[in-house]
Amino acid sequence: MNHQEMFSKGTDLFLQQDYNQAAEVFEQLLRANDLPLDTRIYSTGSLGLCYKHKGDYSKALDLLEKAESASNQCDVASGDMLAVFADALADCYVQVIERANSAGDFELSSGLLKKLKSLIVCYGNSQKFRVVHHKGLFLIQSAFIQTNSDGDFDGALKSLLTVIEEPYASYFLNDNDTVFLIGLVHLNIGRIFLETGQFERAIPHLEQSLELFSTHDGNAQEIANVKKSLRAARIGTNPPEVIRSGLQAIRLGNMKEIYEALNFFRDKDPSILPVIRPVIVEAMVNGDGGTQIFGATTLASLGHQASGLFDTLTSFIDPHSDDPDQVVAHYAALEGLSYLRNEPRATELLIKDIQYQSNIGLRNGAMFALGALGSEKAREALKFLSGKGERAAIVSLTLFGRARFRTINEAFAKGTKPYRCTSCTFEGAVNKPILGKLKCPECQESDSLEAL
Repeated sequence: MNHQEMFSKGTDLFLQQDYNQAAEVFEQLLRANDLPLDTRIYSTGSLGLCYKHKGDYSKALDLLEKAESASNQCDVASGDMLAVFADALADCYVQVIERANSAGDFELSSGLLKKLKSLIVCYGNSQKFRVVHHKGLFLIQSAFIQTNSDGDFDGALKSLLTVIEEPYASYFLNDNDTVFLIGLVHLNIGRIFLETGQFERAIPHLEQSLELFSTHDGNAQEIANVKKSLRAARIGTNPPEVIRSGLQAIRLGNMKEIYEALNFFRDKDPSILPVIRPVIVEAMVNGDGGTQIFGATTLASLGHQASGLFDTLTSFIDPHSDDPDQVVAHYAALEGLSYLRNEPRATELLIKDIQYQSNIGLRNGAMFALGALGSEKAREALKFLSGKGERAAIVSLTLFGRARFRTINEAFAKGTKPYRCTSCTFEGAVNKPILGKLKCPECQESDSLEAL
């Protein structure tokens, strides 16, 4: 069987969707030393197509890039065939870019995005290259990188708004497989408007997203996300009086009023996060250390997961410090860390804090935080500590310690002194009686309370 016959056999197998057998034929063909250049280019590209259909986008990308690079060095290959390879290569770029973005590898995704742009410019006039499709996906991936890597909301918004205009809108909306994509674009436009405090502009895009997601089954999670963002946008356009007064206290109040307002917002409906975040962040920038730590903890409690939040919280954790003035901030930081379930470094930091912490209240607080995180590593550490008789570890394995955080931090914010009981697991504020000794509110033991 000569080279042309082998290539035809591989092509027939590919058209029959037998990608494994087709790949074997093209690989055998490429091992030939006397293979003409055009057949080598076609076989390399066709092998790349096989791997693309098998879902191995990295291998396909490598082969299709080789075919595309080799074709630039000669004029023997068919323009239509090269455009087919380029179209598949663009698909592979998008797949690998999405994976890199999900992994936070923006250096890789940005480099591949530049290659995708060059491909669009080179093959944009070919009938075999889906230029509108690839340009639209280029804009969507650009917006993701601009938002999550560069913090360029204006650039991301410009890219996404282009996708919902012609010719992209009708192209994607006319295909059931890509209607979902336009729903995501509208959702992300709405979220950018939320992030920048433009609540009224967010609402129509979120409503459009909800309508598009509702046209197909299987979008329950996306519909829930849209409804959550819509609720936030509507709160932002007309905040309830309790939110307005809380924000006013953060802007203009004294330290005590600021701490009380931040404690009030903690653990509330996460939908209020876009409304209150800008005010809290501004207060953290301009305020004292207490404002920074209570502000960071409040944002964490509402689901804010920015990496800078972890850095702020950890700056108040010092297991080796004996300074009593640091206890309040340290304990608040422990609560903040207890919300960062997507941050693996939080578990590591809490375990280290337990190992070196001499303050019993802070040590117990770190155990409660591990219990709230609930990661496998956190539970392993708590099991080890409970085996050594640590009461706080035993409690943390069976219930979250967040209620304890709230009780103690509210006591700190109000200027009262929190206590821990040596006879039971109670930690929190205790009202001093007019006559008699302090008693634990849970076990009623006297002489068992220690100030934290």
